[in-house]
Amino acid sequence: MNIDYYLINPTENITLLVETPVTRELQPFVASELLRKEKRGEQVGFIENSGEYDISVRMAGGEFCGNAALSAAALWLKENPNKNEINVCLSGISLSVKVLQNSESKFKFSAYLKNEAVIDKISFEYGNKSFCLPLVTLSGISHIIAEKSRIDFEPEKVIKELCKKINSSALGIMIFDSSLNTLTPLVFVAEGDTLYWEKSCASGTAALGAYLFQKTDKKVSLDIIEPGGILNITAGKDCLVLSGNAVVEYKRNTDILVS
Repeated sequence: MNIDYYLINPTENITLLVETPVTRELQPFVASELLRKEKRGEQVGFIENSGEYDISVRMAGGEFCGNAALSAAALWLKENPNKNEINVCLSGISLSVKVLQNSESKFKFSAYLKNEAVIDKISFEYGNKSFCLPLVTLSGISHIIAEKSRIDFEPEKVIKELCKKINSSALGIMIFDSSLNTLTPLVFVAEGDTLYWEKSCASGTAALGAYLFQKTDKKVSLDIIEPGGILNITAGKDCLVLSGNAVVEYKRNTDILVS
């Protein structure tokens, strides 16, 4: 199978968007092969029939991904440079992405999501200790918020079983240092069996904002420092606004052997 794809860089969470039509049954396999070829890549989405939207993308595991939404907006804006607002559908979730800065292939955006986060707790055992941490469920993905000072377990050793426990398509463990506003994201996607310490995680940042808003009952606006750079989250009762950058780096073509 001959595959055309773009490599896009949203705050170093390198995203591959596939232009060639691929059936959903084959998407996890094609994604795995592309990630094997593109060593910088952390996730893969597939451009689908946009319908009522400007651009529609489905992630390989069917999960929601905020950085992929910014990547999709950047790709669309590269071909349609005069629009200020882009309607994106990402794995079935609709969001509005507003353009803050447009400079050749580098763009700055704010993505607007309804604050429909469900916030609960998740309990688990590790070693001879028990843990009970906040669990934020968004449409298409869930995130555990783990204060860095309370990390007395190995996230890679527990995340897959916890994802299975809550029956989620994807789960992140967001390690947050509230004293420094730093976030270190670990993300597991069940269908593709992928596990990455990501350079940034937009949906995890949104989940953190929703959690902090509920915790304080006050509007939150923070610059969150992540390994790949800074994402800003503004969280209120009705809306989550995520601001970040995306760079369309290049388009490539490759052959993938499908048996």
